[in-house]
Formats: sequence, structure tokens, C-alpha cells
Amino acid sequence: MSCKPPEEGYTLIIAEKPKAAKSIAYAISVNPSQCKYHGVPYWMINSNGRRIIVAPVAGHLFGLNTDINDIPVFKYYWAPRWEVERKAYHTKKFYNLIKYLSRSPSLVVNACDYDVEGSVIGYLVITIIVGKKFYKRMKFSSLTPEELREAFNNLQPQDTNMVEAGLCRHELDWIYGINLSRLLTKSYRNATSERRILSVGRVQTPTLIEVINRYIEVETFSKSPVFGVYASISYKGKTFTASYIGNPIRKYIDAKKIKESIENASKASIIDTKRSYEEDPPPPPYNLNDLQEDAYRLYKFSPSYTQKLAEDLYLDGLISYPRTNSQKLPPGLNTRKILNGLSEAGYSGIVDIILKENPNLVYREGRKTDPAHPAIYPTGIKPRYLRPDHKKLYDLIARRFLAVFLPSSLYAKIYIKWLAGVPLESYLRTLVKEGWLIAYLADSVSEEEIIEPKISDKGEISKVVIKTLYTDKPTYHTKTSILRWMENNNIGTESTRAEIIEILYKRGYVKDHGGKAKPTSLGLAVAEISKTFFPELTSVELTRSFEEKIQKIRDGELTREVVVEQAKKIVKKLVEDGLAKQREIEILIKNLVLGSGRKCVICGASSINTDLCPLHTRALEELIKNLYEWCDSYGITREEALRKIAKSRSVGKAVREVAQGILDEKIII
Repeated sequence: MSCKPPEEGYTLIIAEKPKAAKSIAYAISVNPSQCKYHGVPYWMINSNGRRIIVAPVAGHLFGLNTDINDIPVFKYYWAPRWEVERKAYHTKKFYNLIKYLSRSPSLVVNACDYDVEGSVIGYLVITIIVGKKFYKRMKFSSLTPEELREAFNNLQPQDTNMVEAGLCRHELDWIYGINLSRLLTKSYRNATSERRILSVGRVQTPTLIEVINRYIEVETFSKSPVFGVYASISYKGKTFTASYIGNPIRKYIDAKKIKESIENASKASIIDTKRSYEEDPPPPPYNLNDLQEDAYRLYKFSPSYTQKLAEDLYLDGLISYPRTNSQKLPPGLNTRKILNGLSEAGYSGIVDIILKENPNLVYREGRKTDPAHPAIYPTGIKPRYLRPDHKKLYDLIARRFLAVFLPSSLYAKIYIKWLAGVPLESYLRTLVKEGWLIAYLADSVSEEEIIEPKISDKGEISKVVIKTLYTDKPTYHTKTSILRWMENNNIGTESTRAEIIEILYKRGYVKDHGGKAKPTSLGLAVAEISKTFFPELTSVELTRSFEEKIQKIRDGELTREVVVEQAKKIVKKLVEDGLAKQREIEILIKNLVLGSGRKCVICGASSINTDLCPLHTRALEELIKNLYEWCDSYGITREEALRKIAKSRSVGKAVREVAQGILDEKIII
């Protein structure tokens, strides 16, 4: 078959990536002809006299651009990315391929991923390069031959609402980003004489503020401790940790008296016991956020890396489309066929149990849904030659899929009340039925024998300790906790959240410290400038309201033009206010970045009108608020409390530094 495209009367299918194009070609034809144009593959098919061309792009071929250098700027257009982005030059050959194949097709099909971004990618390629206003849509959630054939044989109308929602998101991000980033970058250059691009955005900036707020919470934590008394009791071959029923105890001296009472008893008598059973149902099928959290928890994969691995597995036809919020499998999914495929892929033992105990293949699903795609599931195609990280992620997805067909695990919960001078209590949770755990991380799981405690029996007390307890102690954000925060606050999308988190790191606003997300001095400066001069930009509510409006566009309840005009008005005011206060912005940048003006006596950072930077000012306030309670809890003097706080790892670092600063007379209170 000739690789030259016909003059007219052919079908042109646009796929998002070369691998997807190849899968589509081989799904709709037994023997498609592979051709190349300047090194880019495409496939020609002759099906009963019908000529079909399947051609790939490389993700987005277009990006928003403007010829105006000033701000505010609201005139923009879609330009080929290779013309305006150095790193996108590779997209030129894909652009030229589509142009070459677009002589005069009678039918054009958008077969890019069925989500907002895929809809926008295909729309721009078809309307700008191919020059067609009308086209059809292929809808599929996996690259299996059966599903691709079904999608091709049942083409959908063009997805206008999804396209409009996607275009709106791009325009909003561009309008906010280009205008305010230009203003900030120019102010930074004027203040520091340094050429550096600083970016802010309607999703990026509230996310940065959240990372900083959590960092400040941790660094300035100084609540006074309370105490708990715990005894180790040996009984029937097991060691129980029993806690004093009156925990927590406010004063250390009282905790010492209780500890002595327990030690004097030497044995603990059982005075009450209860047993109950607790079912733990299997988890629902994975959506992207759940998969990202588990991959980080188990393998320390970042959310963006997990997303990339999952997309690779999808393009290889091994799993369904990963960028989904759904926890529900699709109706009509041939789960038996998938299970048989997994049996051949090394999961036969688990599959045999499922087929025996659950012959009707009833499964558990979650509450979350997605209008475009079902939950992530393995297709049943046997993996071949997977790299180690791809194999780990595939295994997670396969085991989660198997788990949803298995019964709940069952635990026996045993409560024991002891008497050892004072009342103590302990809880024992014993696995009595494995259930779904045999599929999901079950290598180290085994059923245990249930003990039978009897009233009046005695246990040997081997150890009694006093533990210092801190209530409501916050923890630093991680990449996955930022992701969950974004999801809970409905900002960003499944596709964009991981990318936004990575931008914060790439811009140098946030750094990783052993998995903990901590802001840099530059990140703190950008956040302070945003809060001072662009408070609307830091608002989760504003970002969330636009996300809700974008969803309404997708639902056909609102138009893109209305939402974009609202955004332009908000940004116009922000820019005008910023330009009017540009000198003040530059002074603040000098203070925060260059350290002009007064310095913090603790860390040397810029301080505003005091001898302490904002972080250590907050730490001092928290310390003063809780200092008396520290004295009272331990029964010690103020100076003794300060010395204890300065060495305590249970308070924030900034609080320790402030306490030492008071002892060194750098700070007078």
C-alpha cells in the first residue's frame, strides 16, 4: 500500500501519542501499513475499500501566546509550541506530519485521551492544522483491541462542552500567570538586578501558601506537654501495653506517683474483659490520587513519577486510563477475562481463591465517580519486560483489583481492664480471617490465635514508663499530603495537581528535606509578596469558585466567554493595584531577598519593624502563650522551663531557637 495520503475521501484519526496510534491501527486492522514522515510513524489502512490514516501527535502541539510585552495583557492566540518554546521543538515534526496528511479527509476523528486535555489537544490540531470545524470522537478507557474496535465502530459526536471547559482552564491559567508573573518578575529584577523568572498562579500560589502555613505551624509548635503512664504486662505468652485509664495527666509529679504505684504492685490482675469483632472491608478500586498515595507510602514515588509510570503502563495496554477520580469499575467489564489474564501473569493463587469463594464476581466499589473514565484496572494483558518501577506499580494495581473481589478481613478486638495499684487498660487486635489481605500486601500477613483472658488472672509487670504527649502536633507536608489537600479543597485536577507540585520545587519555592516539604527563602518571599499585594490570588475560595465554573461549562450550564471575562476583570484590578504599588513591592523584595533593612537577631533574615523575622515573631508569641503551662506541668521555674524547651525535639525548631535567644539575652521579654 502506498504511504502517500489520498487526495480526498479518507478518514484521518488523530491519536495523542505514537504508541496509542499504533494500538488503534492494529485494533481496527489486522495488517496496517506503517509509514514514516520525517521520522514520525503513521499507519495506513485499507478496510473494504475505505482508506484510513492513523497519525500521532506528541501531546499539546499548541500553547497560548501574545505579541504584547506590557501588562495587563488580554490579547492572546494559540501558537505552535515549537515556535515559542525551545524545549518543544520536537513537536514541529508532528505538526508537519498532520499538515502533510490533511489534504482533504472526508472524516476526522479525535482519538486523543478521553479527558479535558485530550479533547483540547485534538480540537486544536483538527481546527488549526487540518482546518475542519466538525469531527467525531473516539471514547475509550483502555488501549485493548476490543475496546478500541468498539470505540471506532461507535464514534461519538464531538465533545464541545469538554473542549470549552479545557480551553477555559488554559485561558484562566494563562491570564493569571502571564500578567502577575510578569509584574513580579519585573519588580524582582528592578529590586535585585537579577534576571530570574518568578511565577505565581491561581492554583500554584494557594498551594504554596498552604505548604508555608503548615511549615510555620510545625516550626512554631509549643503547646505544653501532658503525660501518659504505660506498663508492659506479660500474659499468656504475649506482652500487652497497658495505659493508665486517667491518661493524659497534666502534671509530671502526678505521673511519677502513678508510675510508682504500678511498680510497687509488680503484678496486674484482670478485673474486666470484653471481646468484639470488627470487619475491615476491601478497599475500592484505585483512582489516581489513591494510587499516588500508596505508591509514595510504599515506594516513595512522587505523585508526578507515579503518574508517568501509570501513563506508560496505559500506553502499553496493561492498565486502563489512569487520570481518573473514579472508584468504580465500568458496567459490562469482562472481569472474568481479566482475572484469567492475571492468573497467567503470576497471580493464579489469588485468582483461584476468588473464583472459588466469589463465583459471581461481586466486587466492592467506592463512592467517587468521574464523568469520563472508570477506576484504574489491569486489562489482563500479560506484562512483558517491565522495568522495576513499572513492575512495582503494575503489581499495586493488579493486587488492588484482585482485592475488591475478596471478602472483608475479620479482627477480634479484646479489651482488658487491669488493676495494679491503679486501673490500667489494654486493647489487642487479632487477625482471625485474612479476607482481602491475601491479595493486597499480604506477604507478611497471617491469622493469629485468639487468647482467652479470664477475670482474676494475673500478668507480670516488666516495665513502666512515663511518656510525654503532645496534643494536635502538626507534621510537615509531603508531596502526597499536598496532593490530598488540593483534592479536598477542589483545586487543580487529577491531571494537573502533581505537575503543579513539581513546579513549586522546580521554581525553587519548596525543597525536599527527607520527604518533608519545606519552603525556601525565595518561596517565603513570593508568598509574603502575594499575601501583601495580591491577597485574592492566595485565596483557595477564588480558585475553587473557578473550578466549579469550569465544571459548569463542562455540564453545559455556563459559557467559557462569561468565565474568562470575569477572570479578566479580577486580574485587571490586581495588575493595576500592583503597578500602583510597584515601588512598595520592590522595597519588600529587597528586604526579604537581599536582607536590606533590619535583621532577625535569631536567624539573620529580614525583619519588618522588629528584631525578629515573621517566623520567629510567631514562635515567640506561641512560646509566651504556653510558657506558664510548661512551668506548671513540670513544677519548675521559668528559666528551667526555657532550658527544657530549648533542648526539646517535641516543639518547633523556631520555638527552641527563641527559647535559647531569651536565655542568651538576645530577646528581652
